[in-house]
Amino acid sequence: MQTVLEYLRFVGKQFLHPLNYLLTFLIGASINTVVGVGIFGEWVPYLFPIIIQSFSKASVNYANRNNTLLLELPAQRPDPAFIIDHEGNIIASMGKTKELFTKKGIDHIQGLFGSKGHSFILDICLENLSLIDHECEVYSKKLNGWYRLMLTKKEEQNYILIWTKAIAKKSEDKSGLSTFRSFGVQLLDNIQELEAKNDGFERLSAFILDQKFSGIFITEQNNHGDFEGHVYKKENGQLITSNKIVINHKSDAPILRSIREKTITYFEQVGDKNFRKKHHFDHQVQEFLGFEIVNYINYFEGGVSVIVFNKEGRVRKSDLELVENLINKIRTVNHLIEANRKLRQSEITLENKLVEILEKEDELLKLNQELNTFFYTTSHDLKTPVVNVQQLLYLIQLESKNKGVKYIPIEYEGLFDRELDKMTRMLDMLTLVSSLEKELSDDQPFNVNMAVQEILEELKPIIAKSQFSVEISLGSNTHINGIRQLLKMMIKELIFNSIVFRDKKKEKSMAKLSVVEQKGMCLIRVKDNGVGMNQNVRDKATTMFHRGSNLSEGAGLGLYSIDKVTRHLGGKLIIKSEQNQGTEVCIAIPVNHDERREVVKKLVQKQIPQ
Repeated sequence: MQTVLEYLRFVGKQFLHPLNYLLTFLIGASINTVVGVGIFGEWVPYLFPIIIQSFSKASVNYANRNNTLLLELPAQRPDPAFIIDHEGNIIASMGKTKELFTKKGIDHIQGLFGSKGHSFILDICLENLSLIDHECEVYSKKLNGWYRLMLTKKEEQNYILIWTKAIAKKSEDKSGLSTFRSFGVQLLDNIQELEAKNDGFERLSAFILDQKFSGIFITEQNNHGDFEGHVYKKENGQLITSNKIVINHKSDAPILRSIREKTITYFEQVGDKNFRKKHHFDHQVQEFLGFEIVNYINYFEGGVSVIVFNKEGRVRKSDLELVENLINKIRTVNHLIEANRKLRQSEITLENKLVEILEKEDELLKLNQELNTFFYTTSHDLKTPVVNVQQLLYLIQLESKNKGVKYIPIEYEGLFDRELDKMTRMLDMLTLVSSLEKELSDDQPFNVNMAVQEILEELKPIIAKSQFSVEISLGSNTHINGIRQLLKMMIKELIFNSIVFRDKKKEKSMAKLSVVEQKGMCLIRVKDNGVGMNQNVRDKATTMFHRGSNLSEGAGLGLYSIDKVTRHLGGKLIIKSEQNQGTEVCIAIPVNHDERREVVKKLVQKQIPQ
């Protein structure tokens, strides 16, 4: 349960990270723009990216949560053992200690020192807000012996660092310990430099050679299982490096002895007449070293095999421990460098993807602007022949009336009128969608109530012809800057819809048009008593080219166009309808011109950040 809560804390941090929402918004907006539903047309492209990002990043951070602890251990002591939380759970360990815990199945301090030792250690930690190198002795029945522990706990941290000489088996003298600490701190303080120069093995070699060794051969296992690396030695105080040397994994070279014996190994010529016959050193290694090999220490750990040559005097136990601990230390640093490199590469990949998305989005915006220009121009060009045909039809009707001759059958006259009205409405809708940016540049204020009166005057013939009535309810005079023609076309379309979808079975077909200003929003409502819509049709009412009824006369652009323009103006379109109960449509848009412009700047004229 505690692990789950800890993981959820990582997830929560990602859900609160603003960068994740920025990237999610860009991805979602791009997807919605591509599929043509408008930037906020669908919520799914916004939901899934934030969920995927948050859980994936949280998982990476959770998996690497103890990296900083592993770094802190070698920065504190040359013989790190393990780290526990305040409940005694072992949350991090390294080197031989980690191998011991894995082998023995130990994941809690109680498993190592029993319930008494567990209580004893935690009581010390609870009694002290902070501890620095606090020593105590605890018996381990599991390991059959007493162990001296050194505890460190900082007040602001929720974990305890524990060292034990018995488990780590380190016994360096004071001068060696001081040198070792200095080298460890130097490594940790220069991780970025180590990563940039990739010279960790060179630094390790220089340090070991300063401990009175004459040479060192460091290899790493390649993809074929063989070991390849370089030999290092010093001449006149300068580190000299050999060319790359490859050792076959089936070779009996001493560099592979630690792998076969699964422990650190060392051999000396003293007292062994057959030393040279037993240890077949690679001829390239011997040629580069240029001296007779009289002793060596070999250690393999985590894909890295190291052999150091000719310790001055006899090989001591402290020399073995020095080599073992140094290899573990630099291997840990290399792992952290690799983890940082992968993390940075992931960030670079993410940035490249983001740039790619933004570039694609910029292309789509440009294409959308070109398409809007095309629609705007085309709709205006097409209106001219439509108006000409309407005027020609009017002249024919006038000629017929004056001469008393029917040039066009009366049933066809009505058909001509209806089809021309449909064409006019469809062109109006194309103009409505494509002229958004042009209308937004208009700063002239206008009275919404007066615009409504103008609309009703323009629609008076078709209202009368359809035996329809419109009741109006206007509040205080509301003034809006710009978008005059856009607003008029949207209101016209709503009244047209009420007329088209009127219920001819009802005695009186009507619509109520109201305008009111509330909390900085202009609310325009059109409520009719027509045939209404069921839920399925209502849910798709703002979809492009959707025709929800046989009564539909247009191309399915009406409510789609109104919804798109409303959203781009920073407003909202609300539709309420029931089958056979009529329909109520509300357009809510900001009265404040600057607020509307800010919304459009973000959604319509968005540019790629510099």
